[in-house]
Amino acid sequence: IIKESDKITKVAGDILHFARFSPEGFNITLHNISIFFTEIAYKFSRVYDLNIDFHSDEKIFLRFDKDLLEDCVHDLVRNAKEAGAKSVDIRVMPEEEFVRIVISNDGEQIPDTVIGQIFDPFVTTKSGGTGLGLANVRKIISAHGGDIRVEGKEQTKFIISLPM
Repeated sequence: IIKESDKITKVAGDILHFARFSPEGFNITLHNISIFFTEIAYKFSRVYDLNIDFHSDEKIFLRFDKDLLEDCVHDLVRNAKEAGAKSVDIRVMPEEEFVRIVISNDGEQIPDTVIGQIFDPFVTTKSGGTGLGLANVRKIISAHGGDIRVEGKEQTKFIISLPM
């Protein structure tokens, strides 16, 4: 009963978070994205017992809500672990007007039948999933003026673009 109650609480929380999402409460400040990813790579590698490698050539400063971007990366890393990944690779590359963040993993690939809809609400490949995690990630990235896409040829890669 407790286990099922916890599942219902999680689903209800996911639905409320998705429905009540508003960028008005964002705490957007300037951060060194290299330091940000170094810290969360260390933290999530411990939490999920994963090898998380972070690569960035430069010190890049961006304006973003640190907690919300961490939530996004957390969701992507947790999904990788649940897909059987042993390692996650995070690369940050500055481009002309934006920063590209590529988060790839060696876990089970997203099926071709859902890869085009993976950011849509209630689309999930997990038996106990709500299908709202990646929909929330897309909302948060979009509210920062960025975008996110997924590729799944040899590895699953989430490519995030954020404005400089």
